[in-house]
Amino acid sequence: MLKLPLRPLHPFSLLRTRKAPAVEPGDGFVMSNASSAFIIEVRSRAAGIVVRDGRYFRFHAATHDFNDLDGRGFRSPSDAHKAALRHASALDNRRSRPAFGDHRIAS
Repeated sequence: MLKLPLRPLHPFSLLRTRKAPAVEPGDGFVMSNASSAFIIEVRSRAAGIVVRDGRYFRFHAATHDFNDLDGRGFRSPSDAHKAALRHASALDNRRSRPAFGDHRIAS
């Protein structure tokens, strides 16, 4: 019987690492190395991060504009990204309307 010399295995040699997919700057989400945290971007700015919390991903706002989403749970990072986009659009709509009492009367 032929015996081959055995090499001791390095403890980390059995772990496989995955590279995060390349993401263009702008809207989207970026995976961390552990794939349990994602950065949510809206219009090339960080809106927040989502972190795996059991079965859901919990949103943590990066700016005050996204505080309404802070602490909410989402089924996936993609769902959190869609919610951040909708929230940003709603903010834009609110900001583009004149404030109460600022209506000018045409003479």
